Amino acid sequence: LLCLGAAIAGGWGRARSGPAARRLAPVVAGVGLLQAPWVTAGLLHPAWGATEPTAAFATRAETALGVVVDVLGLGGIWAGDLVPTSRTTPLALATTALLLGLAAAGLARSPGGSPVERGDDVRLAVLAGAGYLIALLPHLPGGGTALDQVGALPGGGLLRDGHRWLAWPAVALAVWGARGAARLGR
Repeated sequence: LLCLGAAIAGGWGRARSGPAARRLAPVVAGVGLLQAPWVTAGLLHPAWGATEPTAAFATRAETALGVVVDVLGLGGIWAGDLVPTSRTTPLALATTALLLGLAAAGLARSPGGSPVERGDDVRLAVLAGAGYLIALLPHLPGGGTALDQVGALPGGGLLRDGHRWLAWPAVALAVWGARGAARLGR
């Protein structure tokens, strides 16, 4: 689902019709085909009666700044015992601030920004927003309950591990962070 969403969002704006659409279709079909084993397993073995509530897989705060800041910086893994102790140091907080600052600088429109670049930014923002929303959903009012309900559906358990959905914002932060570093380096 993550790969399929990224493939569609990455090429949708440029590939609505014509040759670009014909090039995108095999990519989307290939990514969908690669996901077939997972989809098949989810459909054949539904999660009815699953004992793991959403709270067990919800993103967690790793630092004193809280879960929202940690998730924005692509942290907040649900398995607290896997978090390296270095994530709680001042250096980790500084690098999170640096990453988000570079991404903000990269997202800021340059006076000569092309329409393609702006379209890419919109698609990346939608993709990142969706990933952040799913990752933070257990912390929103009613979000945990909704995820518990969806998690009972075949394949719905994929939504419970919110940290996996930070792959989408990671793509956006990588693009915007690189662009921000390039802009600030000029």
